[in-house]
Order: sequence, then structure tokens, then C-alpha cells
Amino acid sequence: MKKLLLIGLLIFGLSQIVNAAEIALDTFLYESFSFGSTTVKTGTTTLTTDTTLDKWIFFEGYYSIETGAARYRTDSGTPTASEGHVFGTNTAITVTGLPDCRNFKAISINGGTVTVRASYKRK
Repeated sequence: MKKLLLIGLLIFGLSQIVNAAEIALDTFLYESFSFGSTTVKTGTTTLTTDTTLDKWIFFEGYYSIETGAARYRTDSGTPTASEGHVFGTNTAITVTGLPDCRNFKAISINGGTVTVRASYKRK
């Protein structure tokens, strides 16, 4: 019985360590990019070409729109003014996983200039 209790406590403790690791991400990269009626992909070459980032288990991109309204996709498809997830002024989204952050593409809904700020976190 004591062994079972000890094993249960060990499993619980390990699960708490994993949960803490998922939450405590370090911001390591920031970018700002603007676009209009032409589709834009995540702008930084560090994010899209640096293969050393592949080793990070937990990865998130935090995107906020400063001005304008856009549609975005993270599945490697191309958004259009009428296709993709809507993303408007003073809103923010979190994209989880390096492949989805690398595939992040957006386009202005009405052709006006959209400014996005992005921070990338890893652990």
C-alpha cells in the first residue's frame, strides 16, 4: 500500500513539473510587420530559417493587431480577404507550435494597411 501511495505521489509531482514547464515560456524574439492586400508570412528570417529552434518542445507566437483588420491562417494555406480567421484592431491571438508560427500568413480584409506585433516564446 505504501508503494502504491509513493508511486501515486511521484506521478502527481511529475505532472506538476510538466505543467509548470508549459507555462514558463521565455520570450526570445519580437517583430513588427505591416501589410495590405498582399498576403504576408511571418516576417522574421530567424523564425523561418533557424533550424536550432526545432529543438524547443514548447513554442508560442503571440500576435496583436495595432491597426486594421485581417484574416490569417496557420495551416500553410493562403488567406484571402474573405477566407481565413478574422483578426481585428486591438485583438490578440496565441499560436501554439513552431510549425504553425512558421506558417502564419495574413492579409488585410479591406486592402488597408495592417500592423501586427509579434512576440515568440520557447521552452
